[in-house]
Amino acid sequence: MSPQVCCFRQIAKSLNAVIQRVGLECLTVEDVRGVRGVGPAKATVLFAMIEFFRRKLMKQTAPVIDSVERAAEQLSYIREKKQEYSLC
Repeated sequence: MSPQVCCFRQIAKSLNAVIQRVGLECLTVEDVRGVRGVGPAKATVLFAMIEFFRRKLMKQTAPVIDSVERAAEQLSYIREKKQEYSLC
C-alpha cells in the first residue's frame, strides 16, 4: 500500500471520529481543519462536500410549498386568528 493511501485512510478515520464526537449537524470547518494532515484549503473542500451530501441525503421533513394553494393549506390553522404571525 502506498503512503498516500495510508495517509488518506488515516485522515478519513480521524474525520469520522470528529464527526462522531461533535455530530454531523454541529460540525464546523474548524473541526475539519483540526484533523491532522488537513490544511485550510482541504478543510474547506471536505466541509463543503460533507455539507452537500448531508443536505442531499437528508430526508425531506418540511412540506414543499410550491403554489398559493399549498401555502393556504399549510397555513390554514392561523387563518381565523386575530393577531399577526411571522413564520419561517
